[in-house]
Amino acid sequence: MRGFVVLGLVGAVLALSPAGAEEKHLGGAEVRTLLAGHSVAGVDDGGPWTQDFAGDGGTVHKQGTGQSTGIWDVRGDQYCSRWPPGETWTCFDMARDGQDIVFIAKSGKRYVAHFTS
Repeated sequence: MRGFVVLGLVGAVLALSPAGAEEKHLGGAEVRTLLAGHSVAGVDDGGPWTQDFAGDGGTVHKQGTGQSTGIWDVRGDQYCSRWPPGETWTCFDMARDGQDIVFIAKSGKRYVAHFTS
């Protein structure tokens, strides 16, 4: 009987787990398909932001009154971006969690966004 109680508690905890439990890591082809020609929106420490991903590799990030134009690509299974005049590419692992897309930095910091187009 004690085993059934433990299993019941485990089931209850799993049912209450955050949505991240359904998160699916994305491969490079999936990242390209999901981003190319689409836009996302999210919120971070700086407030609401949006980013557009052109099919030709151009990208525009807007936050507050600021706007940055850069370049994006998929390298391996990661989304990577470069923001001129900088020369450095910054890459993120990508995951899908329901309708959200998650950019996961090397540090582990997560940027959650949803598609707007």
